[in-house]
Amino acid sequence: MRAVIVAFLLLSATPASAQLTNLPTLSGRVNDTAGVIDTDSARELERRIRALKDATGDVVIVATVPSITPYASVEDFAVKLFEKAGIGNRKLDNGLLILVAVKEHGIRVEVGYGLESIVTDGFAGDTIRKFIVPEFKANRYGPGLVAGAGHLIDRIAEGRAHPGAKPTPPAAAAGWYWPGLVLFLLICASVVGLIIFVIYRIAKATGGARSTPWSGGTLGSSRADDSSPSSSSSGSSSSSSDSSSSGFDGGSSGGGGASGSW
Repeated sequence: MRAVIVAFLLLSATPASAQLTNLPTLSGRVNDTAGVIDTDSARELERRIRALKDATGDVVIVATVPSITPYASVEDFAVKLFEKAGIGNRKLDNGLLILVAVKEHGIRVEVGYGLESIVTDGFAGDTIRKFIVPEFKANRYGPGLVAGAGHLIDRIAEGRAHPGAKPTPPAAAAGWYWPGLVLFLLICASVVGLIIFVIYRIAKATGGARSTPWSGGTLGSSRADDSSPSSSSSGSSSSSSDSSSSGFDGGSSGGGGASGSW
């Protein structure tokens, strides 16, 4: 009886184990484990995805797999893969996964919580149908992913740049914008010049002209000394940025997105 129970437990545990081992490890922006993306398309995907992250901090990851077996659906596979990889920032959940399952002819756009208001389910579905599927039907996987990912990236960039509708400025306002700006800058320059002149006269009267910021005195030396820590801090920041540039920082899927097939 004990042997039967042990055998039953082993058999019931096999699917879960198989599911865990079947999920690929995502290590970059473009993960072509199915080997269907051409070199030029992969390079273009890398460029566009990197540009988006540099501009907005949002993360787009592309992954192709030969099959989703033993998962029942591309949706389930995408959610598990998204969570395993931790796509996006863990505080912002600003990741998006484009998954292609070659054997099942399945496509899934999985969207993180932080992007659901920008990349809606409808928009994701339209992107799959209009930009990805037509190319996939012609066995042009790379160009299809470039077109689809590019459309999604443009949407995210536009959403971040224009979070709300902006009213169109009146024609009169547009007419005096540049002259007004020039006048404002001239006033600022005049005020700054007056302040500098007053400081110079006071310093000269007290014999401290050599200590003024523009004369290379004590303040100038202080600035030169301060530059070293600043440089060190910049280097540290750059190193930290490099370590997190992949975009896998514990982000979660919101369950939003869309699926399609070709």
